[in-house]
Amino acid sequence: MSSPEREMPPGVPFAKGSARAKAAGSRGGQVTAAARRKVVPPFTGTILDLMDAAAMTRPEWLPWRAFWKAVYALPMSADELACFQRHTQRTTPPAAAVAEAWMCVGRGGGKTRNSALHAVFRAIRSKQPALPR
Repeated sequence: MSSPEREMPPGVPFAKGSARAKAAGSRGGQVTAAARRKVVPPFTGTILDLMDAAAMTRPEWLPWRAFWKAVYALPMSADELACFQRHTQRTTPPAAAVAEAWMCVGRGGGKTRNSALHAVFRAIRSKQPALPR
């Protein structure tokens, strides 16, 4: 009942019952599993690059941008420096990244979104070990 096997281009789908389909099926998903285990290099951008990707760029995000720049000791614009000075009563931002930062933020101030932003940033910046086989 099997029809003569016709030549198929490399890739999927395979002709039903073909030798290529049987060979690929016998590997039990090893190809896709290997692709999932492939080491992905860590994110090399700053937290501000992630803010840009999350569309946190409008003027109301300026205080948060100043906050994250202070936390990671990134250079500030004049507006960000003025915001930093107004909220901290300090004249200069930190010269090095800080070990701990506290935020006093009221309702609707963006705490949840910024906490999620920071969690994602920390997760994609670290080099994760390969999954066990």
